[in-house]
Amino acid sequence: MNIENKFLTLIISFTTLLNISIAFIIHQFISAQILSNFKEKYSEISNTLSSAFQLHEKQIEDLMLSSALLIEQLIKTEGLPNNNKLKEISKQLNLSHIYITDKNGNFIRSTREEPAKLPNIFIFCNMYKSWFENSLFINPTGFLPGIPAGVSSKFFLHGTKDKKYIIEINVEAGFISNTFQKIFEIDHNINSMEILSPNGTSLGLFTKNNPILYEKNPEKKPNKINSIDNKNYFILNTKINATHNTCCSCVRRKLTLENNQYYYLLSLNISKNSLNQHLNKVTFFIFLISILILIMSILISKIFSRRIAGRVDELIYKLKKYKINERLNIKGDDEIRKIADSFDKIISIHEKNQIKLIEIEKINTQNKLSKQIAHDIRSPLTVIKLILTLIKNNIDEKYKNTIMNACKRIDDISIQLLNNQIKSQINTIEHIPSLIDKIIIEKKVTCFNKNIKINLKLKEHALFSIINYTEFSRIVSNIINNSIESIKNYGIINVTLIRKDNFITIIFSDNGKGIKDIYIPKILRGEESSFEKEGGSGLGLSHAIKYLKTISGTIDINSVYLRGTSVTIKIPITEKPNYYLSEINIKNKTTIIVDDDKISHEIWDDRLSKIKTKINVIHFYSISDLKIYFSKNQDHNKKIILCDYQFNYCIENGLDAILLLKIENNSIIVSNYFDDQEILKKLEKYNIKIIPKSIISTINIIEE
Repeated sequence: MNIENKFLTLIISFTTLLNISIAFIIHQFISAQILSNFKEKYSEISNTLSSAFQLHEKQIEDLMLSSALLIEQLIKTEGLPNNNKLKEISKQLNLSHIYITDKNGNFIRSTREEPAKLPNIFIFCNMYKSWFENSLFINPTGFLPGIPAGVSSKFFLHGTKDKKYIIEINVEAGFISNTFQKIFEIDHNINSMEILSPNGTSLGLFTKNNPILYEKNPEKKPNKINSIDNKNYFILNTKINATHNTCCSCVRRKLTLENNQYYYLLSLNISKNSLNQHLNKVTFFIFLISILILIMSILISKIFSRRIAGRVDELIYKLKKYKINERLNIKGDDEIRKIADSFDKIISIHEKNQIKLIEIEKINTQNKLSKQIAHDIRSPLTVIKLILTLIKNNIDEKYKNTIMNACKRIDDISIQLLNNQIKSQINTIEHIPSLIDKIIIEKKVTCFNKNIKINLKLKEHALFSIINYTEFSRIVSNIINNSIESIKNYGIINVTLIRKDNFITIIFSDNGKGIKDIYIPKILRGEESSFEKEGGSGLGLSHAIKYLKTISGTIDINSVYLRGTSVTIKIPITEKPNYYLSEINIKNKTTIIVDDDKISHEIWDDRLSKIKTKINVIHFYSISDLKIYFSKNQDHNKKIILCDYQFNYCIENGLDAILLLKIENNSIIVSNYFDDQEILKKLEKYNIKIIPKSIISTINIIEE
């Protein structure tokens, strides 16, 4: 085979392979885009329908509440209406049914069945009776499958103020059918729509020809939370949050899953016929274009192969007679290989030299970073490992906060490394006692199996300084680590905070093995020295010295070998920010404590029990309890609310609840999130004060 035919075969093979690859990639890309747009379109439709369903459900609940209040007023003015009167009211208000029971839960009025045939209303939920007797608001149920009639319905119970009657309002799920039928008219690809409970029980099936179909005896189906993609159709499922995610009747009927949260699933069955037709057209069009390109590439290859073959023959002829100093980049398996081999050697030598230089730079960088990383992340990772061995089913609040703080420090260090900088330049106003207290809690966990006590001593809480949170936390952590490592058996580590002149003085003292005198001058000069620590890199104290200089701080070390060490740090003090509260005035005020941590309630009880004047203390363990209280007590005067920020298993936080109830003038946030700058900005915006949880056992409480 001559050179021309080799080139022709090579070029045709290459262009054919390239053409097929490009056609395949383009086809996959366009098909993916079409499919993505198709699914996105119906995802938007599903979200729109979900929003419409939520809005309708909210409107239905408002109607049910208004209807119940109207009937209660009718009972008050005209007496208990008969069944016919209730049917007229039900028809006028567009309700499905109205029921009335006596205070014992026995039905005495009904617009549907004979009241005597209906079971006692309290069997539908074991909490109804308690809620009714205590005049508590009873959440409406979600839509429930009807048995045996099959009609899915929503129920609302309202107890009269005199506690003589319970009014039950019933609305069936057919209210949404008009909205769904319009979708069928607009989009013919939708085969059906179905509303499901969390466990997969059908609450109603909507089709093109039937507004709504109910199963006579609905059975539990497989949970359809995930979408299903088939050849001819796909099923898109969208979660719809119920207006009330807690439903006692739903739990009793086993319609919920393990978490007992009630919601709905909107399941759309969408035909893919139009999509498949569109994709087939795209496939045919790309195939046609590929054939045309292939024919053109063969013709062009024939022309170029002749030209290339002539140039190669000329090049070989010249190479036999002349020396060429230029570099060539030629690949192949023919006569040109002799040229390629010569230049491959040159390139190989050059690449090896470049690789060596890069490897040297990598080794130098990695050696330096590995010391820093090993030193910095040792404590946080140890904390995580130890805590994970302590917890099994439930996470104690104390351990949870410790894990969060440790992870935050690891995250900060990781961010700095990813940005190729060991020290961030961002300084913020930080509450030094809280910062140190979090680290001490962390260290207590790391040495829980050692006979070591770590104490924090301070006489004043309002100690603030402008520092880099991550850098200063690292310094404090490293100093306490040094103290822990210096103690073999029993030991005490004291951390004392003192305000003197314009500085905060922090003294770390221990009764460990101490440091030899010869090492202290080297450490204070910033030289790297592990002072005979096993496995120590010496980066901790030298790094502390360098950083403290940048914020006009100082460090001093006093040590007696085999007796102990004292490390003193001084940093500039700054004025306390507006959001910080240094004392609480509770004179003549009802104190409301809102926290999901039982320990916090016990500490507040202990503090408030020592007040001379007797005060009224109310305890709530959830945001919902606080809302119920203020829904019945509109007077905010002479009340002080001490509210946590974060609540377990609750999306809403304490600040959200305070703003919703409009009690910001009477509220104080008590939280471990005292160092979260985003939260502090929000508190400052609404002029709400905050107290760190770490100081509630010592904060000054006054009666003025």
